[in-house]
Order: sequence, then C-alpha cells, then structure tokens
Amino acid sequence: MASEALEETSEELLLDFSKTIFNLGSSLVGSGAKFDDAFKNVFDRYALSFIGGAVGGGIAGLKPSYIAARKGRDIT
Repeated sequence: MASEALEETSEELLLDFSKTIFNLGSSLVGSGAKFDDAFKNVFDRYALSFIGGAVGGGIAGLKPSYIAARKGRDIT
C-alpha cells in the first residue's frame, strides 16, 4: 500500500521534472512552447497522488485474498 503510494507520487514528480526540462529546452531554443502548469497546486497534486496510490494499492492487494476466499482456501 505505501509502496504504491510512493510510486504514484514519484510518477507525479517525474512528470514535473520532465516539464521543467522541456521548459528549459524551449527557453534555450527560443521556442514559445511551454508547460505553465508544471508547479501549480503542487501540494494538492502530490497529496492526491499519494492517497490515490495508497487506496489503489490497498484495493489491488485485496484481490488475491478475495480469490483465495472464493476457492475456500486459508487467506491468512
């Protein structure tokens, strides 16, 4: 659960890093293309990624237990 949350948050961080590198390259070349939303609502986006990953990881972790319970196996 925590590993999935950290993985989702690191994806968000990598996305911001990629946008920053693109913005740097665009400004060096003189291109007008830019990602202006790279650091808007940073806390909100990272917090939601973390929470979403934790919830998604927890739900995904229940699937093997559910399948085992349906087959009548011990799930401990």
